Amino acid sequence: MNLKDLEDEDKNLRIEAWRSALKRLERGKISPKSLEQELPYLYELLTSYFETDRAEAWEIASKLMEKGVGDADELRKRLKYLYLLVRRGENFLLGDGVWSIVVRLMNAGVIEGEVRNRFLLVLESRKLRARLEAWEQLKDFDFRDVLVKRRKYFLELLRAGDPWLRLKAWETSLDLLDKGIVSPKSIQRRLRFLYSFFKRGEDFTMSDVVKVILKLKDMGIVGELNDVMLEALNRDEELPSLWRGVIELLDAGLVEQKVVKSRLRFLFLLFYSGDLYVKEGALEVSLSLLDRGIINRKQLRGKVRFLIMGLGSRDMSYRAFCWEVTPRLMRAGLVGEDTVRDKLNYLYELLDHNGCYDNSMYLECPALKGWRVTVELFQLLDLDELRWYLDHYLWLLEKPNLPVTDQDLQVLRTLVERGVMSVDHIVRLMENRYFKVSLYAWSVAVSMAKEGKLEKEKISENLDYLRRLYRRATKEGRRPLEELIERLKELGIRTLVE
Repeated sequence: MNLKDLEDEDKNLRIEAWRSALKRLERGKISPKSLEQELPYLYELLTSYFETDRAEAWEIASKLMEKGVGDADELRKRLKYLYLLVRRGENFLLGDGVWSIVVRLMNAGVIEGEVRNRFLLVLESRKLRARLEAWEQLKDFDFRDVLVKRRKYFLELLRAGDPWLRLKAWETSLDLLDKGIVSPKSIQRRLRFLYSFFKRGEDFTMSDVVKVILKLKDMGIVGELNDVMLEALNRDEELPSLWRGVIELLDAGLVEQKVVKSRLRFLFLLFYSGDLYVKEGALEVSLSLLDRGIINRKQLRGKVRFLIMGLGSRDMSYRAFCWEVTPRLMRAGLVGEDTVRDKLNYLYELLDHNGCYDNSMYLECPALKGWRVTVELFQLLDLDELRWYLDHYLWLLEKPNLPVTDQDLQVLRTLVERGVMSVDHIVRLMENRYFKVSLYAWSVAVSMAKEGKLEKEKISENLDYLRRLYRRATKEGRRPLEELIERLKELGIRTLVE
């Protein structure tokens, strides 16, 4: 690193240079004195208009002060810009947070007296997000006496109108209880604000709410919730995660079976939702309740009939969904093998489907979901039919932005083990765009070459791709590649990447 980089006009490059300098200082590679004359260029960033740059500059400056490098008076002149970050209540750093900077500067004597008190007043701020951020971070430092004196301001956050903020406050309360900063009684008196999530909560918050309740139960603060859940489940909103939460509460002994049984009609309504996520949630919950003896097969058969009809739906996304859940229905004894056999032509049709839909982050391909189902239905399938559609499957696996998972590797393993996939198919997959798929194909190819089922020349022809794969792989990804290279050496094949 060149010390002149610490003066770079590009602020991003300058911050990177200071981060690098801090690391070198920590390792003893540079002296504190060599950085002192460059400090004005760092301090210039402490007042940056861009809050992220400002936060990063303050983080570096506070860590330098810990090492004895810095000018306390110059930092004090700019403290209002750090205070503005704290008042915003946003976490501008990926690491310890803005309050860790404040604590460092307090320990270094930069923030003291009235200025220190002004910072701590954020624990009482009318800006609730800033108040929560202060409580969330300061609880992990040695400020117990300060927090105990102001705990009423935290307790107010437990009934905040903003659901996200209220949930975060309840999660923070668990640590404050552990540290004795708030009392169990003060939390018990406010439980209705936690239970209000069940009345008008968002689907994505439910699992977190249940986690808080279960921890409070372990602390002896929460008791039975029969009345709460009787009211919460008395509606037809499409919240499958509410029902998932009920199962956890049921298993924890906080809700009785009779409560769940009295509200089953609302669960069964979810089966008729137009949202596949909601349908799948309703099925998952119903099967869990079936396992627990709360509902019986007779009650469920009528509800899952539409899923059997959907195995031949013209809507390929819906057809893929219905086939995805079919193995679960079979395991639960809700659908027989003969019924599924009669519908297999629709599955083969799905395997050959060309359509993929852009799902913002990745491609959604109904056919790919169909292939994943084949692993669990293999004993019912015609292997010759599968071979007919295999080229189409390999074509699918070459598409960019696919959500390739371990399920797809399991499909490939099954096709190889059952003899559906030929040597040519394996060789083709060796150059697949997805690391997991390519690595698996190479592993199979090496095993086949060792058994004499694949000519070594076929492997040698693809070594250029293996070298590119190795160069692009992460440190973690290189480990299985290195094992593969060792196996190739045993076959007398040199890769030139070792």
